[in-house]
Amino acid sequence: MAMHTLQPGMESFEGHDGVSGYIGYRDYGPFRYTVGDPVCPPEATYDLLLQYHQSHPRITFFHINRSTARILRDMGYYANQLGEEGIIDLAEHSWSGRGKEDIRRQHNNALKSGVVVRESDGDPSHGEEARRISGQWLGVVKKGKKELRFAARRPEFPAGAGVREFYGFCRGRMEAFVQFDTVYRDGKVEGYLPSVSRRRPGSPKGTQALIIREAMGKFRQEGVARLYLGLFPANKVEDQDDPEMNPSRMVSRLFGWMGRSRVANMYYPFKSLSFHKTRYRARSRKVYMAFSNPSPVMDLILFGRMVGVL
Repeated sequence: MAMHTLQPGMESFEGHDGVSGYIGYRDYGPFRYTVGDPVCPPEATYDLLLQYHQSHPRITFFHINRSTARILRDMGYYANQLGEEGIIDLAEHSWSGRGKEDIRRQHNNALKSGVVVRESDGDPSHGEEARRISGQWLGVVKKGKKELRFAARRPEFPAGAGVREFYGFCRGRMEAFVQFDTVYRDGKVEGYLPSVSRRRPGSPKGTQALIIREAMGKFRQEGVARLYLGLFPANKVEDQDDPEMNPSRMVSRLFGWMGRSRVANMYYPFKSLSFHKTRYRARSRKVYMAFSNPSPVMDLILFGRMVGVL
């Protein structure tokens, strides 16, 4: 999520008085919304969060890990499970086995259609074609709905630093692309996240899945440890079994409802997104939000408007 702090329109709270690191946020209305964990050395996390906490009376934290949520709980915040994120350990991953039949069918369909995957070589014409595909995707596949922001990184053309781009071609025409954000640990590449995935309307079924498969193979050859599948929002929210995090009861009920409700899924595809990502049979890890208010009704409404869901 650190890459999300570099989006246009984001602000940075920088540590002071000997505390290093920063926190990415955006003010919207009377509220302050934070994306991701603090970007800092682990030993500076508590002090940086304390300084940030004192900077604004109404802060919401989006997509943080459990250790950050526990620190915030001790500062008086209400920490709720936002959902889960999927993680694939590349050295151990296999496409065979039960439960992966659907994803294999997608790969085979794309291959039979003649799809070939290539990584970007810096050709500017490819970047322009990817930009056109992104516009078509928004206009036809998304049917004019707002493009998500803040919680999801928008594509860059050409792709920015720390981003790798793979294309799917069929009979010489680009049909889809996926941009992968680099995940670093201790100054080294630890993994990648498919942050942006777009396809041309009418492209062969399975093209995006094949792009991810081929990229995963290349990453594994390079010795990369993991592929992160991103957030499954409102998936398996089990706050009632996790009282240690001091969850807001209202938010627990709301997130549980969003994961099941047909009405909520008209605004955001909670069920289909979770289904798509679980086909990879990745291991999961809980992801959290934290609020300074036990009943953050307006906080969540304005958050939905800010990110483009409402």
